[in-house]
Amino acid sequence: MSLMENLLTLYRVDSQVRALRSRVEGSERDLAAQLKLLTGLERQTQEVASQSRQLQATIKNLEVEAQGHQQRVDKMRGDMNTQQNNKLYQAMLAEIKQLETKKSEIETRAVAEMERLEQVKQQAEKLAAQAGERKKIHDVVKGQLEERRAESSGRLAELERERVIADQAVPLRERAIFRRCAETTEGEAMSEVAEIDRRHKEYACGACRIEIPFAHVAMLMSNANALVQCTSCTRILYLADATKEVLRK
Repeated sequence: MSLMENLLTLYRVDSQVRALRSRVEGSERDLAAQLKLLTGLERQTQEVASQSRQLQATIKNLEVEAQGHQQRVDKMRGDMNTQQNNKLYQAMLAEIKQLETKKSEIETRAVAEMERLEQVKQQAEKLAAQAGERKKIHDVVKGQLEERRAESSGRLAELERERVIADQAVPLRERAIFRRCAETTEGEAMSEVAEIDRRHKEYACGACRIEIPFAHVAMLMSNANALVQCTSCTRILYLADATKEVLRK
């Protein structure tokens, strides 16, 4: 086989390997994105649960504090019934008013905290629902990834072996050029020569569409062991059988 035939064989096998890997890697990226979203929702859920516990504790403390003030008021009212000293009676009455004011303020705070708690509970329910839906999506994507891995593993191993054989059929220098092109073009190392104007002998790289010298086309036509690269994108150029047939005529 000629150099160009070996390069095209390597290119086709390499493209299949990259396509299979890309399919699996795409699913892996999708799963990672879903996991990130799910983790974020779970973290928010935990934060809201922590807020809920703190609010419940605050409300409990306020209720205990208000109850303490009420008990103090009740006791003082009982003591006032037996109080004979008017000055002490008035002092106790003033203290009762202060306690009742504080109790009212505490109850107002408790009501506000209860309203906040209700809002937090609603937020928790919403987050739990979102997390549940996201978990379903995550599980579906995970299943798809496992399926793609199972489907591609055997074929990928087979293609890898074919690529090793195809790779070894290409000389070291040309192999190195192919690999550099593959790395810089995301696997699109080769490009078919496109005919622009047959009469004026105008041809271009099929990938970047930049015109190439006709001398390059002539070299590819006359020497199957020539390696010609696009002067713009550096892809390795090749002639399709149909183009060769036209040029022969």
